[in-house]
Amino acid sequence: MGELQEFKAERLAEKIAEVKLPEASDIEKYEADTQTDHNFRTEDYFIKIEKYFNQRERTSVEPVVLENIDIKASTPELVDYGNINGYIYRIFKFMEGKSLDEDREQSFEDLDEDDQVRRIRQVGKALAEIHESKAFDGFGNIDTVDGEVIGTSSNEWSEGLKDIQYFWHHYVGGEPFEEIEDDIENYYEEKEEVLNQVEQSVLLHQEPGFHNLLFQEDGVSVIDWESAGAGDPLLDVIVTEVILFWFQDLREELRENFREAYVSVREIKFDEELIEVYRLVQLSRLLMIFDDDEDKVESIRNKIIDILN
Repeated sequence: MGELQEFKAERLAEKIAEVKLPEASDIEKYEADTQTDHNFRTEDYFIKIEKYFNQRERTSVEPVVLENIDIKASTPELVDYGNINGYIYRIFKFMEGKSLDEDREQSFEDLDEDDQVRRIRQVGKALAEIHESKAFDGFGNIDTVDGEVIGTSSNEWSEGLKDIQYFWHHYVGGEPFEEIEDDIENYYEEKEEVLNQVEQSVLLHQEPGFHNLLFQEDGVSVIDWESAGAGDPLLDVIVTEVILFWFQDLREELRENFREAYVSVREIKFDEELIEVYRLVQLSRLLMIFDDDEDKVESIRNKIIDILN
């Protein structure tokens, strides 16, 4: 963001606080452990401001999900939300905690082995609690009208998964993805039958990496719900595993603790054919997100080609 936009966002945050939080203390820029454009806080509140354009067009889903679904995992308490001058804002009660993402002052890899096991088990349980929160009649993107959840975008998982991926492939997409887009689309078509054998549709977070987890002393809160969807819970599990055990290269033995913690809350079938599909789903997202990093692009593309072949 340029200086002018930074200045504008700060002025907007001040206006929002003045109107919505008249009793709040002075507002200040906050370098939060999230991926949002602009973050501000007062003593008791946290304000997220994002420009409403392209990939942010589904940002409005987050407050509707948090308001309408009784999520069993810990989440931020939503206070207010809306639009102002082309920006989307959300106000939350401020939560103490820290990210363990790889670019933070303390990352997951800095923890001792026992603490790593404890934290990875918290992640597994939190993900299972999300999936215990709500069952849907359909699949795909969560449709909302006037602040309420009205349904989903598809009646079949193969089509719902395509709807979910459209957000990533066409709004976040870059050149490295476009070169193999047709091959990936054909792969999804070939897997239509196995995808449509999925009958269960639950609330999905879809970005449960460390950058969207806020760790407290005895638990973890799940933040940033812009990409929430409805579908096979195994998708979230494999997305998490790709992020943590391939992309961030955590110790492989932690995967067993992650899965054990998940199934201690809810049962899940680890179908190997679906696992390969969902690995491709997440790898194609990573390819687009990091399309300006040549080394990462090459590594991700090689993994994708292995699956396609």
